[in-house]
Amino acid sequence: MNAMLLFATVFDRPREPRSEAYRQGAWAAMQRVATHDTSRPAACPYGPGTAQRDAWLAGYDEGRREARAAEVSTRHDFSEESEE
Repeated sequence: MNAMLLFATVFDRPREPRSEAYRQGAWAAMQRVATHDTSRPAACPYGPGTAQRDAWLAGYDEGRREARAAEVSTRHDFSEESEE
């Protein structure tokens, strides 16, 4: 999975605009899933109790969901090709 392509696919389609902090969180999650980096928790750059932290964490959640869905879809596509 290519994190950059996935990010573009998710955020370049018509949708409600998202803050920079939200987009940063989504990008962080997509990169982690794409590189299988689970060695440590993701580090949010914003302090506790801030709106930016809330946005970053919400973006991270969406990014992780989208990246995992893309991985499953890619695996499914490959398994269908091998059956042909």
